[in-house]
Amino acid sequence: DSKKPFFLNVWTHEPHLPIESDPKFMELYRKFDDEGIRQHHGNVTQIDHAFGNLMKALDELGETENTFVIFTSDNGPEGNGLKGRTRGSTGGLRERKRSSHEGGIRVPGIVRWPGNVPAGSTSATPIIGSDIFSTILAVAGIPLPDDRTIDGVDIRPVFAGKPLKRPVPLYWRNHLARSNIHVALRDGEWKILGNETLEKFQLYHIENDWQEKHDLAESNPEKLAQMKQKLLEVHTQIEKEGPSKWWKNEAPRGKPRKLKKSGLLPKGDDETGGIYAIVKGGTASKHRDTILSHALTSSGEAIALHELPEPATRKLVLKTSYKSLASGNTKNAAIAFGDTPNNDSLLKAGTAIGMNAHVLFHGSWENVSGGTKNSMLAKKDSSFELTLAVDLAKGSVSATINGRTLAFPLPEDIKQIRYFGPYVKGTSSAFTSIEILEAD
Repeated sequence: DSKKPFFLNVWTHEPHLPIESDPKFMELYRKFDDEGIRQHHGNVTQIDHAFGNLMKALDELGETENTFVIFTSDNGPEGNGLKGRTRGSTGGLRERKRSSHEGGIRVPGIVRWPGNVPAGSTSATPIIGSDIFSTILAVAGIPLPDDRTIDGVDIRPVFAGKPLKRPVPLYWRNHLARSNIHVALRDGEWKILGNETLEKFQLYHIENDWQEKHDLAESNPEKLAQMKQKLLEVHTQIEKEGPSKWWKNEAPRGKPRKLKKSGLLPKGDDETGGIYAIVKGGTASKHRDTILSHALTSSGEAIALHELPEPATRKLVLKTSYKSLASGNTKNAAIAFGDTPNNDSLLKAGTAIGMNAHVLFHGSWENVSGGTKNSMLAKKDSSFELTLAVDLAKGSVSATINGRTLAFPLPEDIKQIRYFGPYVKGTSSAFTSIEILEAD
C-alpha cells in the first residue's frame, strides 16, 4: 500500500559460514585458482546483487526519494582470511571477528536518503548498531519509548555534518572475545579495553592509532584512569539495568569448569598471637582499627583460617566486615571457606574492590571469572559487610554484601565445612572478627 509507510528489516546469510555461492557469481573470479577465494568473493557479489534488487524495487515503486536505507554488518570477518572460504579483509584493522579490537567491531556502514544525505559524502563519526533504533523512530516521527533505557542516539545530525551528542560512550561486552579484551569503550578519540575481571586494561588513541599498535596504558596513567572510570560506570549501569531476572546468579550449566590451580601456598606468618589455626601465603597481623582489627597482607594469594570445633555438615552462616588497606590499584578482600585448608579447594566470597565487583568463586584467584559476580562502584575507603550462608543440604552458597546477594552452587565434592577465614590476593586488607551465626 503506497499510501502507508513501511519498515523492512532484511538479514542476509551472506557472507556468513557456511559459504556456498551461485556459480554465476563465482565465474566472475575465475582468474583465482583458489576455490575458497572464488566462493568468498562470489558470495559478496551475491549479496551485492540481492541488495541491488531491493534498490531496483524501490525505483520501480517510485519510493526511492522517500525511503531511508541503512546497509551495515554485525562484526568483522571470520577466520584468519588466509584459507578456506573466509577471506574477508579488515583493511588493516587489528584482529577479526570475536575480538574487541577494531577488526572485530568496526564495520562498513552505508546510508542512502535522497534530499537528506548528500551523495558521495563520508563521515568519521563512530556509530553503533543500537543507534539504528533511535534513528529510525526519529525519521518516522515516532517518539522513543519512555519505559526503558535507550542505548542508541539519533544520528541524523551526522548527515548534516554536525557533531553528534552522545551522553553515554560506545560500549562493547564481547563474551566470545579472549578474556584479556572482554570489554571495550570508546569515548571521543580514545578507546579502552578491559579483561574479563576488569583488572587489566589497554589504552589507545584510536583516532590516530586506528590499528591499535601503541598501548598507552603505562605512559598515560591520567587518561587511563579517566577512561577506566567511564568504563566501570557504564559497565556497572548496564549490569544494574538487566535484563537480570533470568541470568543473574544463574547456576552454571553443563559440565563444571575445570578449576585452574595455583599450587600449594607457602607457610605464612601469624603475628596475631595465635588467632588463626593456619596462615599461608602472607602475613596475618593485628590492625590499629578497634573494629577492623585483623589484617592480612600478601604479594600473592593468602589465607588465614580458623578451624571449627566440629565440621558444619548442614548449614554454616558467617558474618564479617572488611576494607582495603592498599594504596595501589589491586584491592580485594574475601572470606575463604571449605573442607580442607588448601587454597585451590576453598571457596571465596568477597569484593574485588579494584575491579568494582562483588565475587563468589571456587578455587584460586585464576577462577574468579568462572564464579558469580555483581558489579558495583566503590570509593577508596569503602568498607563492606558480608553475610555468608552455606546450605550443605541444598548444595548452595549465598553471600550478601552491603545488601546485594550473590549465589553459587556448592561443588558436589564438598560435604562439610571445617575451615574459614580471611583471604587476599596481592594486597593488604583489614577484617573484623568473623562471627559464627549458625553452625550445624
